[in-house]
Amino acid sequence: YEFRNLVTMKTRNLIWLMMPFLLFSCDKQVTGVNGAEPESEQELPDVSFVMTKSQEDFVADNNAFAFDLLSYVMNDKSASDDFIVSPLSVSFVMNALANGAQGQTRSQIIDALGYDGIDLNQVNDYSKMLIEGCGAVDRKVTVGINNALFVNKDYTLKTAFSQNLDNYYDAFVASADFADPSALKTINDWCNEKSSGLIP
Repeated sequence: YEFRNLVTMKTRNLIWLMMPFLLFSCDKQVTGVNGAEPESEQELPDVSFVMTKSQEDFVADNNAFAFDLLSYVMNDKSASDDFIVSPLSVSFVMNALANGAQGQTRSQIIDALGYDGIDLNQVNDYSKMLIEGCGAVDRKVTVGINNALFVNKDYTLKTAFSQNLDNYYDAFVASADFADPSALKTINDWCNEKSSGLIP
């Protein structure tokens, strides 16, 4: 079974890509210590998330947001019948975007996600935990979460925003000339590489 998606958030000067993909296999090869074949999968045990109370609240909030989003999309009469939507991807995009916003705009993003009274640092820590830990929850499942932000060459991101994207979202940030057709190839090539060819 294979599931893949690419969520794109685009303005005139910004293209944000969040690309989680899952590969499920019942007979997946597992590499042991120093690249050797493990005697059993017990050498690579599944890892459970150890969450704080506030992070457990994040899960409940994220689930509520996910079902609200899916309900909205499914009831949108103008939407195509053939599409994939990933609430997790949308959450990551909005979480990261909040780092570049201030004041009322940031508050509205946090409120839209259902994070009632939550500090942005907690949002970032929660996102980082998921991005780094999802791949270890079930060793029979390969999980890849890849993030990129392509910015119009005429604009420069603030240092603090770029650092947060790197530290918490492991995001690739690049400048691109959106007027140049080669920018599209650059973005598509990134998608192809990070999805291991699942997105051509």
